[in-house]
Amino acid sequence: MMLSRVKISDFALIEQASLYPGSGFTVISGETGAGKSILIDAIGALTGERISKDFVRTGADRAVLEAVFLEESEEPADETKDPEEIFLERVIYAKGGTECRLDGHLVKLSDMKQLGEQLVSIHGQQDSQIIFREKEHLDLLDAYGRDEIGPLLAVYEDLRGRWLDSGKALANLGKDPQERERRLEILRYQYDEILAAGLHAGEEEELKQRAKILGARERILRDLGEAHQILGQDDENSAGTLLEKTQEILEFSSRYSQKIRSSREELQKLTADLIEIKSNLEDFSRRLDIDDGELPLVRDRLDLINELKRKYGSSEEEILAFKAETEAEIKRLESGEADFHKLSLEQEKLAAELEAAAANIHALRLKSAKELDAGISAELRDLDMPNVRFETIVKSHTAEAAQQSDTLREQPDLREPRPEAKSKPSDWPKNGTDSVAFMISPNIGEPLKPLAQIASSGEASRVLLAVKTVLAAVDKIPVLIFDEIDSGISGKTTGSIALKLQSIAESCQVLCVTHSAQIAARAGTHYLISKKVKSGRTSTELVLLEGESRVDEIARLLSGEPEDKVTRELARQLLSQA
Repeated sequence: MMLSRVKISDFALIEQASLYPGSGFTVISGETGAGKSILIDAIGALTGERISKDFVRTGADRAVLEAVFLEESEEPADETKDPEEIFLERVIYAKGGTECRLDGHLVKLSDMKQLGEQLVSIHGQQDSQIIFREKEHLDLLDAYGRDEIGPLLAVYEDLRGRWLDSGKALANLGKDPQERERRLEILRYQYDEILAAGLHAGEEEELKQRAKILGARERILRDLGEAHQILGQDDENSAGTLLEKTQEILEFSSRYSQKIRSSREELQKLTADLIEIKSNLEDFSRRLDIDDGELPLVRDRLDLINELKRKYGSSEEEILAFKAETEAEIKRLESGEADFHKLSLEQEKLAAELEAAAANIHALRLKSAKELDAGISAELRDLDMPNVRFETIVKSHTAEAAQQSDTLREQPDLREPRPEAKSKPSDWPKNGTDSVAFMISPNIGEPLKPLAQIASSGEASRVLLAVKTVLAAVDKIPVLIFDEIDSGISGKTTGSIALKLQSIAESCQVLCVTHSAQIAARAGTHYLISKKVKSGRTSTELVLLEGESRVDEIARLLSGEPEDKVTRELARQLLSQA
């Protein structure tokens, strides 16, 4: 794939801009502050990097970024088939929020980032600092040897996960038999206490309702008595008696009127309903008229449930769940001796497998380190560091190494990375037991030392370019972007970097933001980024340079005086040499 087009709208100072990189080496140059870094930020956003809403151009409601990647093929083009195309779009809203699209379909930012990492690798000025951090060296080495090291690391991490799980299980059992017995005693007490309570789900709510009823028992009984008297048929003024009388009065008239007959039938239904209501109230009254001692018993039961809640959970469900967990742990601990022995054997077996896996990883890292050293050294020689020695030190910290840690502290070796000694030889760290350090000797007669102690900013830039060149060949990333890789260097070294970038561009697409005339002259495609003021607003524009306009820019990069004849002639010479 190659980056065919980037379109930017309302992003920071850029109102509208389009970039059409060449298939090989493309440079972007311009005055400081013209917006070169903004362009890199836009491409970064299109590859899934997080971006602030502050990048939306003032006055716009959104910024829109687009990129098109096209498939490159060495085979003759088939005119009947469209080339494979990837279309990325990122919308950043001024009010916050962002949308990511792949081929017109909404996707998650993480999906865009995953795809972006396969298409583009951006190397900014801050990346040179990564080379100084020893903790990053292991990842860089593993990235170089991922085809061989990756599968072994996956096996190691699986073993490590099982080792950690068995360790947790052993810890739950308790390594001390007396400690395990004390734990069992506590668990049995807790289980028996819940079991003896005979608790069931929903019981507390039932008891609360019963307590409310019992607390109002006397008033309820009195009210029920009065209702019984009103609804009954024992008194001539009761509702039941009056309803029956009404039916008798209407009996004759109902023979001559359908409406009166219907009303009398309704009264009969009402009388039947009244009898049923009276019966239900009588039944409730009989059930309520029980021993006065029930209310204290209900309250005692509620107190017991509250005590269990205080100890074991906030509801009956949580208490019963605690009981089930406790029962399971009791069974586990009661069979603890057998389980402990089984888990101990498993831990020993896993530790042995981990040690073997770590040793295999260490061996492959040593192999990869030699290959990486050879590749980086060759690249550095091409970058005007002919006498450099570059060496990757891979040190294993297994149990034996941990036991020797005191000796290492007393007699430090600057060629060895200096991690802290492990307090437990049985600890199995993530990604194996190795530490890695990049060492360098730029000059003849100088000992190898850590990069952070010896490399200047210019040397760091070259080491970074060398590392990225070697890794890019392994990763097969189609687009490499370098943001001012020439920072801190000048003269012959700049020319070496220019040649190296041109060489890399033979196998992948290279974009480079630069202030160097030598680098810019080597590019097949050259864009100028500049600021302009229109209608009181500043904006950035991107222009493809060709012919004399390109000579103007190369001359400006050389001396800052694009009209100077000598400078322009030198600019033409640089372009002709490319």
